[in-house]
Amino acid sequence: MSNKPEPEVLGHPLFRSALPVIQKLTVHHYEAVFVGGCVRDALAGRDIADIDIATAATPEQVLELFDHVAPTGLQHGTVTVIMGGKGYEVTTFRKESAYEAFRKPSSVEFISDLNEDLRRRDFTVNAMAMSEDGKLIDPFGGQADLRRGLIRCVGDADARLQEDALRMLRGLRFAADYGFGQEGIEPSTWAAILRHGSLLRHIAMERVGVELHKMIKGPHPDWAVQLLLESRLLENTKEKLPLTAGNIPVAWMGPSQGEQPSEVLLEPIDSASCRWAALCISFGLNPETSRSLFQALRYSRQQSDEIVSIIALHRRTVNLVVSQSHLEGDLLAENWTRITLEMGKEASQFWLEMIEQAPWLLEGDETRSLVVLLRRLWSELPVRELQQLAVNGGDILSDVRVKGGPWLKNLLFELLLDVALGRLPNEKKALLQQVRRKLEKEQS
Repeated sequence: MSNKPEPEVLGHPLFRSALPVIQKLTVHHYEAVFVGGCVRDALAGRDIADIDIATAATPEQVLELFDHVAPTGLQHGTVTVIMGGKGYEVTTFRKESAYEAFRKPSSVEFISDLNEDLRRRDFTVNAMAMSEDGKLIDPFGGQADLRRGLIRCVGDADARLQEDALRMLRGLRFAADYGFGQEGIEPSTWAAILRHGSLLRHIAMERVGVELHKMIKGPHPDWAVQLLLESRLLENTKEKLPLTAGNIPVAWMGPSQGEQPSEVLLEPIDSASCRWAALCISFGLNPETSRSLFQALRYSRQQSDEIVSIIALHRRTVNLVVSQSHLEGDLLAENWTRITLEMGKEASQFWLEMIEQAPWLLEGDETRSLVVLLRRLWSELPVRELQQLAVNGGDILSDVRVKGGPWLKNLLFELLLDVALGRLPNEKKALLQQVRRKLEKEQS
């Protein structure tokens, strides 16, 4: 069906900048519309990330019509039209054949019927289109579902999820991001997710990782965690993941299944890396197990190192606070300073941010008050990383004329610790004198 025009939607800068692409297609008698996520998010009043355009024109016709076009996905009917310095994906209306390996269609057929193109899509909220004059094309009731807070498969839920098993994770993500929760997943769609969860083993771990990261960095990560646990989807991945219902913190499950989480745990945390770290900590994962999780999800080494370093620093700091809370301030300060310098400036900043935004990660008022002390000690450090030292390895080797080796790295760290604790001034002359004293002492 076609609803009344929504002209205010087209006032968005992204729609306005893409409108000439649609207008040029329609002037040449090719139906063309905005489609998918941009329409959904515009109607929901959310930020729009990308503009997608669908058209009755074939890829060859689009290539012929526009001056600057990149053939980014010809086999799927997609090209990227470059206009005004921006790229817009333009995809031909299509119908898909049977799917292979529960992920991709074996072939696509270009068609001229927009409704048929929308019929192949995953959820009703994604099966809406909008014409250049703002008229909504919504044959499957996506706008009504959006208003009701409902994620529903287009047509037969079993068929949609068996076509592409990744749609199960996408459905959970949409329900979480929009704050719908389990009750916001239409009953037959939810039942189909529970029935076909085992199909997730056919999906590449990289794709699973992408969806999970979107959930964790999204607006409602606690909803996402609850939905993942209630659906038990993560028990069916190609590689085993340590995030299962067996060790879930009670707060995420809500008063009863399907209800809002009884506590908001991850949402107050700004950084996605800190959210991941908090999640792993709450599940009792140590740094090694956490690293295996991110390796399984095919996260980059840099991303994995960043998260794991926060987890490792948390464990070391908690052990310090719990076991040494009786220590004098100077000794506690020295141990904490050593930990932060060893773990690095970035990990320390992330950890302090995480604890401030998620105090539930620490137990007891005394522990939390000590963290206030640690935060103050950190803020007062004169140096926090080797790059801030007034000398480097080259300066030391030139001064003492000794061959380099592992000793140099250890010596630089000890200098950094001495400066951080105020034992030495951060001056080149004083630091080189300290180096000579240390070497002379070791040689005597």
